[in-house]
Amino acid sequence: MSILRCFDNCPRKLRTFTKIAWIASCGLLLTVSTGLYAQGEKEKEEKGLTKYERANAEYLLIEAQKFFLLEDYERALAFLEQSLKVDVNNHAAYFKRAETYLVTEKYDLGIESIQKAQELLPDNKYYYILAAQLYKAKKDLDGAAGEYEKMLTNTSDYKEYLLDLVDLYVELEKYDKALTTLESTEKAFNAPNKFMLQKKEMLVLTGRIAEAKDYLKTLLLNDQNNLELLSA
Repeated sequence: MSILRCFDNCPRKLRTFTKIAWIASCGLLLTVSTGLYAQGEKEKEEKGLTKYERANAEYLLIEAQKFFLLEDYERALAFLEQSLKVDVNNHAAYFKRAETYLVTEKYDLGIESIQKAQELLPDNKYYYILAAQLYKAKKDLDGAAGEYEKMLTNTSDYKEYLLDLVDLYVELEKYDKALTTLESTEKAFNAPNKFMLQKKEMLVLTGRIAEAKDYLKTLLLNDQNNLELLSA
């Protein structure tokens, strides 16, 4: 659809991941996973884990990450299961397990695992992003959109991913929601009318033809030399 092509030059840091793309990003995800584990240390102490248990769970997680990088996913999963036996509340291990299930195309298991991570740490945006990728991989765009919506509700600093939600709404033909999210994106980046042509087309697609014409006229009055607007 033409609207999707309009977004090619828009800033974003995450699109639909293929298996190769996930493997290529392992270095970053390794850092994220380790940091996520450390983030919960205080909580774990309060739940009665000893320092030895905490260190053991972290060691097993690091070993799992090592085998993930080596593309030995079976052993990676085995170490993750051991880590979770030591610490059932290890949200980073659930995250890594879900990521491994994404790469191995076991999407339902991945969704189950990342939802557990979300329950344990609901304010982490990466958990919703990974969940959305799992839903996209299984061709469930409604499910993917739902994960981004939960991310907007439960987390902060998510503006870089708003355009991914716009794309999903366009594919689902939910143009009113796409338009609202596009306007939220402009506000988040402090860039008024950055997506003016996309907004005009969405107004047309929602049947608001007169409003689309008035919007375009207003834009032309403010920028009469804009060749994009003149050709719209």
